[in-house]
Amino acid sequence: MTHQKCVSTENIYNFVQGLLDDTAEQQTRQHLDDCPRCRSRQAEASRLIQFIEDDARIEVPSRAHQRSVAFFRPWYETRLRETPASPATGLKKILARLITDTRNLPGLNAPIVAGLRSTAFLNRTFQMLYSLDEGRVEVDLKISQTSTVGHFNMLGQVVGLEGCTCQVELVTPKNKVLPGNLDETFTFQFQDLPAGSYSLNISCGQETFEITSIVL
Repeated sequence: MTHQKCVSTENIYNFVQGLLDDTAEQQTRQHLDDCPRCRSRQAEASRLIQFIEDDARIEVPSRAHQRSVAFFRPWYETRLRETPASPATGLKKILARLITDTRNLPGLNAPIVAGLRSTAFLNRTFQMLYSLDEGRVEVDLKISQTSTVGHFNMLGQVVGLEGCTCQVELVTPKNKVLPGNLDETFTFQFQDLPAGSYSLNISCGQETFEITSIVL
């Protein structure tokens, strides 16, 4: 009995999507009738394509999309600088799923932690999202541990105050004020911070926002 070569992964997906020409489609269909392994691959491909199609139909609220783009813009621009030869494909529409979301819980007053999640895939120890002024302003803090035990780096971004002139300051556990520089994407960073409880002050014109009890 002659063993028939299995269908390539590319042809499996093209078959599911109806992209093969008549001859290739007939040959693939005949092979699938006789090959349980390839039928299983076909079923898996069908599930994945259906999932992608269902996901593509989800409408993300424009405000959430704009804030998500702003959150990921520093990463995207850094990637462009590091790989200039790569084609620019635009920003991906990514919404981070929070493990916890404390917004709208009773007994919490603004500013509050909007969520906390592990971000090991971003080389961060954890990430904190803060919602201020009833959600008008959000602050994203990514915390990563340094090579020194008990010391951390903080990478932050302010969203919602674009177009304004703002300043940011970090108050240490010893009440020392560390000024931070906001770049054009409203991103700032503080490095080599010892463990402890910090507070962050954001001044923008006549407005001042404070985030207290940032525990590292």
